[in-house]
Amino acid sequence: MIYPASYSPDDIKELFTDMIKKARSGAIRNGIISTAMLPFVLAFDVFTFISGVCFSP
Repeated sequence: MIYPASYSPDDIKELFTDMIKKARSGAIRNGIISTAMLPFVLAFDVFTFISGVCFSP
């Protein structure tokens, strides 16, 4: 990463750790959402397979 020369090493370290924390919290949130959706997606897949519904021609 490239930062202006006016940034001190402590500022760069703080910016980097904040960026990593935000990415981590976003990944955790996306994991929770994906896990919560799993039963509904599985049920949809099973019901469409059993009923023989096909969305492609």
